[in-house]
Amino acid sequence: MSGFDALKDINNAFEEDIHRDSSESSAAPRTTEQQRANVIENNEEQTLLLEQQTFKSVTQANAVKILIATPDSNLNPEMIERTENKRSVINEVPKSQNAATSPQ
Repeated sequence: MSGFDALKDINNAFEEDIHRDSSESSAAPRTTEQQRANVIENNEEQTLLLEQQTFKSVTQANAVKILIATPDSNLNPEMIERTENKRSVINEVPKSQNAATSPQ
């Protein structure tokens, strides 16, 4: 009988090992799926943010183009002043870049 008891103990230990290994292996795909879902969610958030920033930049660039290209006679006085300020800033940028890069 002791041989059968030993065989039964070995069988029970083997079943426990199988159950433990199967639960560990099923936990691994769940972790992988969660990580994949997190990566996809982060990518979607970054894509949305990039789209918003691109839209904002293009909209602002078009507004500045229209403002600069519009004849002064079609603008109200406040807009003329703002246009002149922007033009002076645009003209100053190359000068300041040259001054920063030239040796003194």
